[in-house]
Amino acid sequence: MRVILDGILYDTEKSEMLINLKRIISSNNNSLRMYLPYNQVTTYYRTKKNTYFEVETVSDKSKIRKISEKEAQRACESDPDVYMRIWGNVEEA
Repeated sequence: MRVILDGILYDTEKSEMLINLKRIISSNNNSLRMYLPYNQVTTYYRTKKNTYFEVETVSDKSKIRKISEKEAQRACESDPDVYMRIWGNVEEA
């Protein structure tokens, strides 16, 4: 997937995929009076120039958003092995 944001090309095929997070979300459909679950997948990437972005996919619709390194770090904290592979070892408690 490729998109231009603020004059910069973001390309998932040329970037390093950091982590892929999946969530199931319930949505209240008032017309049917029921909750409908749907999947949200957010994949985090780092470009060769150390710029970070995420691709959020909901119901087969994707959007790309530039994020800070801190946001990428927070997302990767859910998998310590991934975090340490990217940002190095961290201090133990």
